[in-house]
Amino acid sequence: MKFDQQACSQVGAAGSDPSLNKVADFKDAFWRFLRPHTIRGTALGSVSLVTRALLENPDLIRWSLVFKAFSGLIALICGNGYIVGINQIYDIGIDKVNKPYLPIAAGDLSVQSAWFLVLAFAVVGVIIVAMNFGQFITSLYCLGLFLGTIYSVPPLRMKRFPVVAFLIIATVRGFLLNFGVYYAVRAALGLTFQWRVNKPYLPIAAGDLSVQSAWFLVLAFAVVGVIIVAMNFGQFITSLYCLGLFLGTIYSVPPLRMKRFPVVAFLIIATVRGFLLNFGVYYAVRAALGLTFQWSSAVAFITTFVTLFALVIAITKDLPDVEGDRKFEISTFATKLGVRNIGLLGSGLLLINYIGSIAAALYMPQAFRGNFMVPVHTVLALCLIYQAWVLERAKYTQEAIAGYYRFVWNLFYAEYIIFPFI
Repeated sequence: MKFDQQACSQVGAAGSDPSLNKVADFKDAFWRFLRPHTIRGTALGSVSLVTRALLENPDLIRWSLVFKAFSGLIALICGNGYIVGINQIYDIGIDKVNKPYLPIAAGDLSVQSAWFLVLAFAVVGVIIVAMNFGQFITSLYCLGLFLGTIYSVPPLRMKRFPVVAFLIIATVRGFLLNFGVYYAVRAALGLTFQWRVNKPYLPIAAGDLSVQSAWFLVLAFAVVGVIIVAMNFGQFITSLYCLGLFLGTIYSVPPLRMKRFPVVAFLIIATVRGFLLNFGVYYAVRAALGLTFQWSSAVAFITTFVTLFALVIAITKDLPDVEGDRKFEISTFATKLGVRNIGLLGSGLLLINYIGSIAAALYMPQAFRGNFMVPVHTVLALCLIYQAWVLERAKYTQEAIAGYYRFVWNLFYAEYIIFPFI
């Protein structure tokens, strides 16, 4: 379809100024290079989260924020362009089989031009974020670029490893986008947010600190920390603090030593760094200011929902690409477990997501608009079941798989569209 559109545009331009033809061809190649379906997801996600944050603080809205919001959207599109662009640069051979319409694989964009574009995206994006959103959001943005780089670029090229690949996608789409945009808006509104990071210099390994002294210190840290939190921030924050200590313990200490298991280790780190630290500090500050504790159920919901959704996208994104992945010996869940099994798994996980959404609305009527959330997610779940049935009936042909994957992305967009109203 993309080739037909391009051919029509070229025929329509016949006889016109060659320089204008070149500009039109570049615009078409540039748009395909950006992978429009990912831009729609990024744009919808950011607009949805901005809307939610503003609805929570309507008295702080100022017209001067419009420019900052627009610049933030441009930065997100730049980050998106960098990640999808660098992936195309290193996937030329695979894309010639799986996605021949992409501009580099089709010969419509040179590798040199692609490199110029992705580097420009990265530089412009970082500059915009650093000038407008502060150190914390800039660090999240750079982390996203870093993860996008190691996902595609040798020698790491983490997309070769299915588990690592879907964890990267889940982190970028699930955590970085949602929390990054939400707290960037809070910062723009003048609301506080804190991020604390320790940087140990490994003195035990260097022989500068004995194991006995280290044990004394860590136990003292734990006791003093719990006492301080309990005396100043109340029962809820204290429970979060103790949960963080517990997770840190089972991460490192035998016999559990969960750091041995990559997926469990990732989940522990994500919980401590992603949830406990952010929500804990944020609500501790509210408590210190004398403000009552308020659980942002909506943000917690969308983060959980999108993280699981990102896992589904991570495992189903390779469904249309099995032929090329097998040819180039790229290991994915689809090549290992089969297209049908992954299709059923993805549909099942999404169905769990929707069932969880309906359950959340029913069991937490004070946090969600059940009369809106329940029917909407029921309809989306039924559409998902129907699409999975269509895929099964079509015997998982290439055309049916491509249609199913597009539908998954449409469900992703739909969730962000309805999010401000739940």
